[in-house]
Amino acid sequence: MDVRIVGSGGDEPPPLNGEAARDYVRRLALQKARYALKSAANAIVLGADTTVAAQGEIMGKPTDADDAVRMLKALCGKPHKVITGVAVIDAASGEWATTAKSSDVYMRRYSDAEIAAYVATGEPYDKAGAYAAQDETFSPAERIEGCYLNVIGLPLCDVLLLLERIGARGALKPEWEIPDGCPDCARWAVDGSHSRYPNVIEQVGKA
Repeated sequence: MDVRIVGSGGDEPPPLNGEAARDYVRRLALQKARYALKSAANAIVLGADTTVAAQGEIMGKPTDADDAVRMLKALCGKPHKVITGVAVIDAASGEWATTAKSSDVYMRRYSDAEIAAYVATGEPYDKAGAYAAQDETFSPAERIEGCYLNVIGLPLCDVLLLLERIGARGALKPEWEIPDGCPDCARWAVDGSHSRYPNVIEQVGKA
């Protein structure tokens, strides 16, 4: 499979008034995929967007250092949700499908000094909620419940389901090392199908 990365259209718009986090990330994922479609004729296009939902706020990427500090302080010692929206489009047929996956992240209690040091590295600026769960130095997450890959990248099982929905069947490599906490990936690795995986597709359509 030939994989190419293309731009997704610049700045991400804020949530609409009253828009739920799941709807927001699905909308942005589809928006990104449609933008990329302009330069990807006869291809399968995938778009994705991740957000953090905590205490009624939808947190995207911080706008500056002060915003990063604010987000990290708000998340400190508390649980929140990481929600990733994924959209796929078949350029040839115009078919598309979207879904969103949610995982619970429990943050440890870190100090203001740790926040300042982490923000000074510049790492928070391109991350929803201003952190990376897999960061080995700051190590902000105490534990993750749900799909681990959803938090650090893409929920691969859901991606495979979406691809299959538009007729582009895929599979995980047998030698791929499945992360702890992702039992559904093991199902794909065993039989490469959705036969024992729940239906997660939330929207389908045709351009």
